[in-house]
Amino acid sequence: MSEAISSVIEHIFSSIRINRIEATVHIDNNRSLNILTRLGFHREGILREYVQWEGEYWDMVLFSKLRKDWMK
Repeated sequence: MSEAISSVIEHIFSSIRINRIEATVHIDNNRSLNILTRLGFHREGILREYVQWEGEYWDMVLFSKLRKDWMK
C-alpha cells in the first residue's frame, strides 16, 4: 500500500502541481495512521464527530502533506 500511495503523491506533486494533500482517517484505524506517518504526512489534529456512520458520529484524524515537505 505504501508504494501505491507514494506513486500517487509523486504524481500529484510533480504533474498536477497541487500544493497540499489531506487525508482523514478513522481514529482507530492504526494501519492507515501508521502508513501516513511513515510517508511523511503531518498529523494536524482530531476532527471531533466528523463523520456519521450507522447512526453514530466518529472522530477522524486529519493529516496533511505539503509540496515543500515532499521536495526535501
